[in-house]
Amino acid sequence: MIRSLLLAFLLGAQGSYTLAQFGPYDSFNYQAVARDANGDPLVNQSISLRLTISYGISFAYQETYAATTNELGLFSVKVGQGTTTGFGFWTVFDEISWGDASFWGLIVEMDPTGGTNYQGIGS
Repeated sequence: MIRSLLLAFLLGAQGSYTLAQFGPYDSFNYQAVARDANGDPLVNQSISLRLTISYGISFAYQETYAATTNELGLFSVKVGQGTTTGFGFWTVFDEISWGDASFWGLIVEMDPTGGTNYQGIGS
């Protein structure tokens, strides 16, 4: 009896965990080191970012952030919780239909002065 209950609990827990992996996404973490043109970290500096989610050759979603780097030049943002620009097929992050494409990309742009003169830093 106890063995059956334990098995049922473990199967239920595994099923709940699996379903949680495919639930609606409200954000995901993005972390990087901001660097200047010489490759040196931008330490304790206010920067602005524009992140664009792409799928195939189309743009799905875009948002901007104001971030501050730490003593190592590291910054972190939660993609999906920035300020949407309205650019892309979806204008609300949690409405993105992730199953519609098999390839997704993230285009990262930064203005090291905190303005809106974004330059590509990675994708």
